[in-house]
Amino acid sequence: MFGLFHLALHVLVYSGAGLILYLLRRRLSLIPFYIYLGILQVFTSLMSSLYVLDLVWGTSVGGGSIAYAATIWAVMLLYIMEQDLEAIKMVILGISAIQFVFLILYPYYGFLLGYVGCRNPLMIPSAVFDVSFGIFWVGNLLALIEMVLMIFSIEKMKEIFSGVPSVIHVVVVYIGIMLIDAVLYPLFAFPVTQSISIVQGIASIISKIFLGLSYGGMLLFAAITLKSPYVKKEGEKHLTFSDMLALPKTDVIRAWQQAEENQNQVRLLLDIISHDIRNYSNNSLSIVQLLKMKYPDLNEDVMDLLDKLQRMEQQSIALLENALNLGRLRGALLQVENIDIYSHYEDAKSHVRESYPSLSFRFPGEDSLEGLSVECNGLLKLAFYNLLSNMAKYREPDSKEVRIDIDTQVDDESVEVTFADHGVGMTEEQKNKAFDSLDKRPRHQHFGLFLVKSILEQSGCSIRITNRADAPNDHTAGTAFHLSFPRA
Repeated sequence: MFGLFHLALHVLVYSGAGLILYLLRRRLSLIPFYIYLGILQVFTSLMSSLYVLDLVWGTSVGGGSIAYAATIWAVMLLYIMEQDLEAIKMVILGISAIQFVFLILYPYYGFLLGYVGCRNPLMIPSAVFDVSFGIFWVGNLLALIEMVLMIFSIEKMKEIFSGVPSVIHVVVVYIGIMLIDAVLYPLFAFPVTQSISIVQGIASIISKIFLGLSYGGMLLFAAITLKSPYVKKEGEKHLTFSDMLALPKTDVIRAWQQAEENQNQVRLLLDIISHDIRNYSNNSLSIVQLLKMKYPDLNEDVMDLLDKLQRMEQQSIALLENALNLGRLRGALLQVENIDIYSHYEDAKSHVRESYPSLSFRFPGEDSLEGLSVECNGLLKLAFYNLLSNMAKYREPDSKEVRIDIDTQVDDESVEVTFADHGVGMTEEQKNKAFDSLDKRPRHQHFGLFLVKSILEQSGCSIRITNRADAPNDHTAGTAFHLSFPRA
């Protein structure tokens, strides 16, 4: 039982570290998780030669096998959470690069330990690396094959057994890969070296079942707790084996190579927008305001023209602000923090009243926002402003009043805030295209809504559009925007 206890401890440490690093992806990006994957690969190589745990019924499992099972677990976790085949291929290529380095280093280490001019304080026999070399290249070749087979199998399982919960597919495929490794590894490793039992011990099927069940349980926990998109969505991918074997797309690699150059161009553009162009627009707006103050007796036609010019300058400044913040969104990962919804809403409300001074606003239900804290980022006030501004822009024609009904729904895990206007409404086609990227939309149309979605999705929040709740079948009665946040 001592061995089983320490096996469980290994599983908790390896998978727990992976879960923590994945949970920090919004603050630190996925880079620490990728480093963790690389460390697991190194541990797989090194621990194979260091220790073996005796379990029960005469079975044993090596430290390298435990680390390898953690590597497969981490790749599976990354796939079911990110649903990005190209990223998985890049991870596999990265693991291959690490393996290639060790294929060179292992013989070199063996040479150094046997060299008279090299000290060996721990008295490690050079034969350890000579024997491990054969085991290593066989094991790594199988690892790459098994990773490819795992991703292909999980999608095929979902396609063939669509009636079975997807989370079961994840666990079954993972355990299946462990069993395949239990059969193939000794089968291919024995012809390479007959001394495999001295170094690590043959990975029995029973020991791989223990590993599969242990890490499979952690996968089950992670998929449910983290609300895996793979588990939620049904039948969206239909991979072929050629999809898995193909190299990552050339355009993805090219985009990564050009990332630094693009970042420099974005920084230059942001500097121009934030300093020069915005200053010109602010100066023009100030001149218009001074003219209206200095000559209050101008005839009505001239005042109307000045009002139009003022609105155009305000819209120009708002557009520049949106472009500036969109550049910031694409250039950095926003920090997730506890946000007081009401204070951000109040800032946005004041700003939108300044932008539309000729309109009167009413916000029934705004008191429901008081005291609510959610997980989001510091640009939430900008998202609120763009949403309220969009409702003001698409109000009833010739109306001088904008009424926006606010409602909140709170449960243990999330907060949903609904803003419902009484404007011209949106057809189903307009709703479907409201959040399209810039290259898919008519110029400037609903640009603010694209920015709203970008801000929210940076922090794991979401937005959707429906008709008003009191007129679900009449889009002309107004539009409702539902913003969903994780509760702080």
